[in-house]
Amino acid sequence: MSALLRWLDPILNPLACLPKPEQPTQPLENAEALLKRLDALLRQKLKFAATGDTQSALRGQGLDFADLREYRPGDDIRKMDWSVFARTLTPHVREYHEEKQLTLWLVVDLTPSMRFGHHQTKIRQAIELAGLFGLLAEKSGHKLGAYFISGPQPEIIPPASGQAHLRRLSQRLLDSSQCPKVPTGLPQADPLHSACQQLCHVVSKQNTVVILSDFLAATDDWQASLGQLSHKARLLNLMLVDAVETQLPPNLGILTLQDPETGQVTQFDSQNPALIQRYREQVESKQARTLQRLKEWGATAMAPTHQPPLEIVLNLLKTGRIAS
Repeated sequence: MSALLRWLDPILNPLACLPKPEQPTQPLENAEALLKRLDALLRQKLKFAATGDTQSALRGQGLDFADLREYRPGDDIRKMDWSVFARTLTPHVREYHEEKQLTLWLVVDLTPSMRFGHHQTKIRQAIELAGLFGLLAEKSGHKLGAYFISGPQPEIIPPASGQAHLRRLSQRLLDSSQCPKVPTGLPQADPLHSACQQLCHVVSKQNTVVILSDFLAATDDWQASLGQLSHKARLLNLMLVDAVETQLPPNLGILTLQDPETGQVTQFDSQNPALIQRYREQVESKQARTLQRLKEWGATAMAPTHQPPLEIVLNLLKTGRIAS
């Protein structure tokens, strides 16, 4: 039953059966126009100075170990190396080189289940969220890298800094989002698992990884790899959801639905109240379990498709999940 959370791409008379969107979805701009629009919203809400002089939009240790020295009065006791003290009986503190430039990795899920959305598609929301996070990183002078998940092997963009890099990365994301994968049966590998595995080899404690996904993976492999990634870098998981995925519209008759990830077909009786209720309970239970697991590995939030991406980012700033 809960598998139907991925099956909201009806083959027969699909969106004609669903409530009409509150606003018609406009086509996405090119990268330059998209970033210009998002930058104007950020400047209006956060009042960035024209020079881009802001505090860091990322969190991380930002420190590399340099050396040990003996404790002096006034030193921060939190830097005390207790293992050295136990061996030598002389208090020592750890000194660090401050890392000025941090790195933000954007992991954007572009798999077919992300193409659903009543108000706007989850992919469109992910693109705008990625643009906002990219602007925050660019304004703070940090590096920006990306993994775009659209198949067994993610598309990788190495970290770099600057406005030109942000525009190129955003255009690559827009281009990749326009190439839907045709379902050809059960996936051979979990793409989110592959992305997390590869990131484990390149990230460090000075990195922040933002994952934009509905987390409707075909397997549970990504859970173990995401847990490993949480020990390597700071995570921010945004679980993208659409209201129709939880509350199916009733009395639409027999719906023929296709799983966008595998192409498998099933039928669903939307006139059966007990079935609708059971579906809702199982979907909500699955979402709650996924959120609970994600919270164990890093800062996590739900991002409903009806909520403006800027509002989501501002709430994250306000609650301290990302620094302003």
